[in-house]
Formats: sequence, structure tokens, C-alpha cells
Amino acid sequence: MTDHNELLIIGATLDRRNFGEVGFLVNSTVHHLVDSYKIISPKVAVLRLKTKDQGTISIINGYATISVATDEEKEEFYKPFERTVNDEKSYYKLVVGD
Repeated sequence: MTDHNELLIIGATLDRRNFGEVGFLVNSTVHHLVDSYKIISPKVAVLRLKTKDQGTISIINGYATISVATDEEKEEFYKPFERTVNDEKSYYKLVVGD
């Protein structure tokens, strides 16, 4: 939680320190709707929100540094990103990021 009671979820961790390039800042008015989250990689994460009637909403966040990436780096991003988009089972699925 932040000083303003927002839920802050920041990327992957290594030795208990965050180093990921993706995350979520969830406003205090809706953080009670958070069902779960998963950090897939430093550049891919999923936040799942509960709804009253439609199950869950999955927000898939991806950070692709495509313009300066090698082919290998692009592959390292797109494989887990595409797998996450395809495997995520939610009534609503939002894909966000840059």
C-alpha cells in the first residue's frame, strides 16, 4: 500500500528487490476488487479483478522495447506475452502497455 492507500504491484523481484519493468497502481476505491496478480516476467504481468456478475477481468500489461531490441530480445518478450494472452481465462481480457 502507498501513503494514499493505493495498492502498488511492481514487476519481478530478485533478492527481495523489485526490478521489473511492468506493474500496476490500483486506486484505493477499487483495490478490494483485486482477485490476484501474477508477474510472468520483468516485462509481462497480469492483474485479475473480480466482477459482480461476469467472473474476472484480466489486465495483461506488457512492456516491449522493440525499437532497440535484438531479435533474441524480441523473442524473449513475445513468447511469454503471447502465451499469457492466449492462456488467460477471463470473461474480459484487456491488453495494455507499450
